[in-house]
Amino acid sequence: MELKLRIKIIVLMSKLSSPTQVTRALKREGMAKIPTTIAISKLYRKFLEFGTVLDSPRSGRPKISDDKATGRIREILEENPGSTLTSISKETGVSRSTISRRIKTEIGMFPYKIQIHQSLEEDDFDKRVELAERLLPILHDPFWGKRIYFSDECTFQVSGRVHKHNCRIWGYKKPNQVSEEPLHSEKVNVWCAISATDIIGPYFFDEDTVNGANYLKMLKLFFYPELQRMRITRQIIFQQDGSPAHYAVDVRRWLDQNLTQR
Repeated sequence: MELKLRIKIIVLMSKLSSPTQVTRALKREGMAKIPTTIAISKLYRKFLEFGTVLDSPRSGRPKISDDKATGRIREILEENPGSTLTSISKETGVSRSTISRRIKTEIGMFPYKIQIHQSLEEDDFDKRVELAERLLPILHDPFWGKRIYFSDECTFQVSGRVHKHNCRIWGYKKPNQVSEEPLHSEKVNVWCAISATDIIGPYFFDEDTVNGANYLKMLKLFFYPELQRMRITRQIIFQQDGSPAHYAVDVRRWLDQNLTQR
């Protein structure tokens, strides 16, 4: 409501004392947009209580222009790409939802998850080269190239639980398809070793989790007897990753004794 109209309403209310009479007076003057009687009453009560027809200062964040706010958001992200929506909101006075929308639609940035990698020491690079120089002749050797066994274990859900990262559903619109599964699904842990020519396994663990104790039990009672049966205990190179079960002290000690430097 314009300031001149507010003043005029106060003057008419002081004379007529009726919001209805005020609206009629404004109509007779040919005014196009006439406030409702409720708005006129609220304006007059505010004048009597506070002595002004101006709006009270608004609380909350101070409003700034859209272009200026977007420019400031861009500056903050360029200086520190890891800034959170909350910290940007505190600095700019713009709501988090508005910031998120402007970052994507106006600035053209998108959020990406940080990638976690194992930290490397200076000696690790030299060790990697030394290992490569050691393995290359073995890989090209007709005999040893077929005696490298790569091993790992995997957990299978008996309920048929879907791995979301490996499952895709194609369509012209979001299918909203869901996969129902029990809260605590039964599962089984399976181990296997594979070379260019042979497969040792699968081996099914009785326990729900694989730890150093049952992994060592598998090596002693299943894997090594299979190597003995195939008569290749001294003719293989055994590979495993660095999971806690594989790196347990007892496991490493047993491997050093039975598969020395292999």
